[in-house]
Amino acid sequence: MLILKLVYSLKKIKKEEKDVKKIILTAGMLLVITPFLWNFRNLNIEEKKSPETKAVRSAPNQKRIAKKMPPGKLKGGDKIRFARWAKSATPEDILRVKTRHLKSVRAATVKHNVDQNIVAAIVYIESNGRNLIGKAGERGPMQITPSTGKLYGADLKCLEYSPCNIRVGTRIMKDQLEKHGNNPLKAVAAYNRGSIPKHFDPAADYHVNKFAHALYALSRIY
Repeated sequence: MLILKLVYSLKKIKKEEKDVKKIILTAGMLLVITPFLWNFRNLNIEEKKSPETKAVRSAPNQKRIAKKMPPGKLKGGDKIRFARWAKSATPEDILRVKTRHLKSVRAATVKHNVDQNIVAAIVYIESNGRNLIGKAGERGPMQITPSTGKLYGADLKCLEYSPCNIRVGTRIMKDQLEKHGNNPLKAVAAYNRGSIPKHFDPAADYHVNKFAHALYALSRIY
């Protein structure tokens, strides 16, 4: 009887030791994960309270423009290409790119007084947030050509450095917005093409449809 009691006591102690180990392991994991979760929470709170985010919320005009931009006027190959592209251009993917360049986008848009979602949408459609060199020599996340960069005092070193590239691209976009009556659709078409015809129809342009899709996704998130 005494032996059985000892065996039972040993089993109980072992079980308690396992429980203690589980508690310690869980506590350790929480200590590791909590700072990341807290930083992410603070980022979201800061983003929601930022003047740029409030400006987006108080500007339904931006959302209306984006909602008026279904790919209905695209034809042939452009229509097919847009449908394929839009499948992977989810709000989560677009937000991922914005978050990656959030500091640079926020600094540039505050300096030049441009809606940060407009700049983030351009970064997404131009390069998917990557620091690329395009077929025509365009550089960086906002795909700026060296010749355009020179007009804004930016050399190749600047264009290939993401924060500088975004700062120059935001300045270019600001100029295009002012030139086209603060219409982001016409402004982004001019940003991409260099200039647009007098009777340009944004709804029939493949690049503008991509921009409107990304802008609307960001406007829905914020």
